Amino acid sequence: MIGKNEGSSVITVVDNIIANAVKNEFNVLRFSPSDNGLAVIGGAESDPDATCLALINQRVAQTVITRLKIMGNLSIAERRCKQSGFIEFPFDGRVIKIPVKSIPGPNGEEIILDLENKPIAVRASG
Repeated sequence: MIGKNEGSSVITVVDNIIANAVKNEFNVLRFSPSDNGLAVIGGAESDPDATCLALINQRVAQTVITRLKIMGNLSIAERRCKQSGFIEFPFDGRVIKIPVKSIPGPNGEEIILDLENKPIAVRASG
């Protein structure tokens, strides 16, 4: 079971990964499950040299996926069908709306954040 401190750290880790990807102007951010854990890959959509930003421990990988699905208003119960939504993410004094997709795969769900065409929300964060 994941304790309160670990759950809080997952929130912080996910928020930091997204903030760094936006700051570094990545086009896409992928959370891809593998046998070794959850690979976090950022870069251009078709870039073969995309950067592996992190490898998240298998023990907390599903917690990270769940956090992203909650942020994007996706069903956490559904794991067999594609889903899409938006994450409203506070960044640099404003809220940006990031398209998010959940795609089932052989190793689990892959979460993809489309950072290239993110519309900037009008409202300021606060």
